[in-house]
Amino acid sequence: MIQGNIYFVEQDGTISDDVCALLSANGYNVVLFRSGEEFLDRWDRSLEGCLLLDIRLPGLSGIELLGRISDSARVLPVIMFTSVMDMQLAVQATKNGVYDYCPKNFAPEVLLAKISEAMRVNRERLSKMSNHVKTIQAIASLTDREREILHFLCEGKSSKKIGQELGISSYTVDNHRARIMSKMGVNSVTKIVQMTLSARNNQGT
Repeated sequence: MIQGNIYFVEQDGTISDDVCALLSANGYNVVLFRSGEEFLDRWDRSLEGCLLLDIRLPGLSGIELLGRISDSARVLPVIMFTSVMDMQLAVQATKNGVYDYCPKNFAPEVLLAKISEAMRVNRERLSKMSNHVKTIQAIASLTDREREILHFLCEGKSSKKIGQELGISSYTVDNHRARIMSKMGVNSVTKIVQMTLSARNNQGT
């Protein structure tokens, strides 16, 4: 059973052979790239899996590659593979979204543990991203009136107060609220507010 995809960018043939053999033996599908340029040319921009990246590459460096894929790397955990830990590079890599680090003289169980944790993080990030998209789509499906009421619900206002603000009865507000909950797939106002505020925060609004 395939455990997930590992995108491995490494110039050293001996190291890459050892890592690929270890990961493949443990059920991972390893896609090997010899340079940052090759990764950018061949990568299908899949968000599923983990990126194992040599920090020092010929041509486009690992840090520079991270800068090119920083948006995707927020979902795709990046483990920086390095023979020498340079603190300045480590800080820069962290700012560009590196999730973890692994020395090239790794113990097999250490690398496997880091990969396993990165894959768990990837699944969580993908789940959050999927939920965010569903929330945005649900909000987009609301009518103008329903969006007005959603706005007031997020401000913590009661049906009576919303009705007064909009010049409609609280009964009508309750009907709109019920339709909002149905479209958003939830059964409480609290969940509506949580989903809406989370979507707004993720959009930077």
